[in-house]
Amino acid sequence: DKQIIPDSCPAEKIIIQTIDNVRSQYILGHCIRHNIKLLFCGPTGSGKTVYMHEGLMQLPKQSHTQIFAGFSAQTKCTQTQSMIDGRLERRRRGTYGPPSGKLCVVLVDDLNMPAKEHFG
Repeated sequence: DKQIIPDSCPAEKIIIQTIDNVRSQYILGHCIRHNIKLLFCGPTGSGKTVYMHEGLMQLPKQSHTQIFAGFSAQTKCTQTQSMIDGRLERRRRGTYGPPSGKLCVVLVDDLNMPAKEHFG
């Protein structure tokens, strides 16, 4: 499809379509529709985060919940659990899930090896 950029769009919000990001958007959409887990890999600065964030923000709010988790070497297990649990509903003791009738999609950015914690 031909890309149309509105005149009112700020420059920092413009993402020029390339064969790579169109391909990435297609793969992301396909995997979400078919409940396929996905890991995008690539060099730093290649736009993975921007493409994935844009793709997830375009999902219908009525049927999807998005969780964006940015990791670093200082990220603690409790931070991650709180971030995810905070966006989910408690169904019963120890069981959490997205609101009824919704699919939850989690974007983990900068997946890496965190610093070793006290418990190993």
